[in-house]
Formats: sequence, structure tokens, C-alpha cells
Amino acid sequence: MMHTVEEIKLKDVAFVKTGYTFRSGLDESTQIDSVRVIQPKDILDTEAFNSTKIDRALITSLDKYLLIPGDILIANKGTKFATFLYKENDVETLASSSFFIITPTIEKILPRYLQWYLEQETIKSYLSKRKTGTTIPTINKPVIENLLIPIPHLQQQQHVVDLINEVDRENVLLKRLLVKRAELRDERIWNIILNKNENS
Repeated sequence: MMHTVEEIKLKDVAFVKTGYTFRSGLDESTQIDSVRVIQPKDILDTEAFNSTKIDRALITSLDKYLLIPGDILIANKGTKFATFLYKENDVETLASSSFFIITPTIEKILPRYLQWYLEQETIKSYLSKRKTGTTIPTINKPVIENLLIPIPHLQQQQHVVDLINEVDRENVLLKRLLVKRAELRDERIWNIILNKNENS
């Protein structure tokens, strides 16, 4: 017997705000007392790389914008709508205004479950149809806030998260295997080349 799953607007299970607006370009800081800034260009396959560090003195109302573990970033400009789940808390980090920051109410929805849902192609298609602007397509905050999210019981959400994590671990192992196979392939190719040169 199929059970229906309640759908709730995102704004009723999470708080949505825009990231920090910088008035000028970001200059890399070498100061010890610096803050990491995540921009859309730093996101690849839901992971963040090569983020910029800036002097914390340049940020006004810093505490208001610092990310906390469980925050989800979703790009509000462009066409990819990349997401990123913030897990760290050892490095103070904020997101640029090119992201919406979604802080889930964990008593209602698990962050990893919500991120998985936001990564679904049906959601990306839904957002794509609601873009505004031509030069740089943009998603307005109410579009995100009014997204309908299926909310199974927390125990079911945890089952989903466990499955996601299991597949993620398998993907990491597969990537390592592919890298190793490529290294072995290149080693064999060089052996062929060197042997050929020796016999010529």
C-alpha cells in the first residue's frame, strides 16, 4: 500500500537568506585572522574547492553571515543551481551573495536529505523555468522559499541519507580505482615506448 508524503514549503522547514554582498572584488588575504569565502566558481560536484580567504576586518556584521554546519548553499545566479552542504566549523566561512543560504530546521528535515532533493533534475528544471534576466539568469528568493518539499518521517529521511552516504563512499573508491588504473596504463605505455626505443 502506497503512503502519501506530506509536501511542505521550504520556508516552513528552513530559513532562507542571501549571502554576503561584497562592494568590490575579493583580494586574497595572508592574514592569520582571515575568513573563507565560498563563491559559485568554487563548487564542483557539490564540493567546495579553492575558496578565497579575506581579511575579517572587511566584513561588517560578520556573525550574521557565518555559515554553520548543516547550512545548504544554492547558487541563485547562472544556470546550474549548484548546491553545497557546509559541514566544517574549524574555519570561519561565509558565502557570497551569489548564493542563497538555507538553514534547515533539523527537527523537521535533515540537511543532507534536503540537499539531495535540491539536486534532483526535476527541481533544477523547475528553477530554470522561473529564472529572470537574460545576461545573468537569476532566481528570486520567494521561488526558493515556496518550493514544495516532500517530508517523510525523520527515520525515513535518515534511511535516505544512509543510502546517499553509502553510494558516495562507493563513488570515492571508484574514482580512486580509476586514477590507479590510469597510472598503471601510463606506466605500461611508457614501458612499451622505452622498450621500442631500446630495440630500434
